Amino acid sequence: MEDNDKDGGGLEVRSLFPTPLVIARAPMTEDDNNDLRDVILAREKSDPGVNHSNLMGWQSRDDFLAWGGETGTKLVGFVQELTDQLTADRAGNRVQIKWFVNA
Repeated sequence: MEDNDKDGGGLEVRSLFPTPLVIARAPMTEDDNNDLRDVILAREKSDPGVNHSNLMGWQSRDDFLAWGGETGTKLVGFVQELTDQLTADRAGNRVQIKWFVNA
């Protein structure tokens, strides 16, 4: 296990098997979290969602970018930027990929 927090930004990457586990804190405020909660709960009331692995819970469809609002876009943007920073080939060289997001 290794800790790759070279820039001191609170990013922690742990190599588990071939797939790293990334733990990062999104730059979201309490207001952002409240907004996301309200948007998600409103969507739950207006859309039956899908039933995959959720036991007695609600799971949205994979179109969060269409209804997540400005705060949802902010969150997904953070995840995309983080993923771009960490995407590499087997030799550890960074690569750029055009992402298609389902959330």
